[in-house]
Amino acid sequence: MDPVNTHPDQWRHHWREVVLGLRESDARRTRFPTTLHCGAPAVASVALAAPPRPDHDWSADIVGALIDRWAAGSSLVPAVWLVRPGALTPSDDDHLWLSATITAYAERALPSPVPGVDPTLVVVTRQGWFDPRTGDGRQWVRLRRRSPAVTSPPTLTVAPPG
Repeated sequence: MDPVNTHPDQWRHHWREVVLGLRESDARRTRFPTTLHCGAPAVASVALAAPPRPDHDWSADIVGALIDRWAAGSSLVPAVWLVRPGALTPSDDDHLWLSATITAYAERALPSPVPGVDPTLVVVTRQGWFDPRTGDGRQWVRLRRRSPAVTSPPTLTVAPPG
């Protein structure tokens, strides 16, 4: 599989677009479920509503299934991100999904989506994004589209089992 981007600064632009897409979506006025995404940020992804408080093994299986689903249709190493309501501060669930993501990448012997950067999970809220491992991220008060409106990236929603 090929990395999605070759430079972390280009990666930051993708996360800005994901935050902007969330702000422009219907979720901007209502409470929305926490959703786990896997794919190319701001381009295409597969997604699943994140179950509340799964244990580590189950969450690693969920992330792994999303990675496998993405890999079936793409040669790019996917990024994993968690879209959730609430404040742009780390939570216990963020760290649980981070650990699951690291495990899922290791089980599949996948390289990082960004060369030279360890595989990680990025948390996205309406206020911005952050990496719970490093604290790297960005927050906006007034985020506006820089160019003419672009349609939201396609997302394939995967129904939970059962």
